[in-house]
Order: sequence, then structure tokens, then C-alpha cells
Amino acid sequence: MPGKFAGLRLLSIMYTVFRQIDSTMDTGADFSAEFKAATELQAK
Repeated sequence: MPGKFAGLRLLSIMYTVFRQIDSTMDTGADFSAEFKAATELQAK
């Protein structure tokens, strides 16, 4: 992924990837509400 990214954006990308690999993994960051909202929007 070329380009410059803020730390928060990279953390949210990493959270999403880890959730897809192992949904029980504790990433140390809680983006569960945002992840749920995004997956619900994607399903529509």
C-alpha cells in the first residue's frame, strides 16, 4: 500500500486484518463498534 498513513489509520487496518484472521485475538485496541458498523454497512 503506497502512500503516507497516520498511526490511527494503520492501527484500524491492522485491527481489521487480525479480526478476519482470528476474531478472538486480543489486539490491544478496541475498534469493535466501528468494525461492526462497517460490516453492517458492507452487507447492505
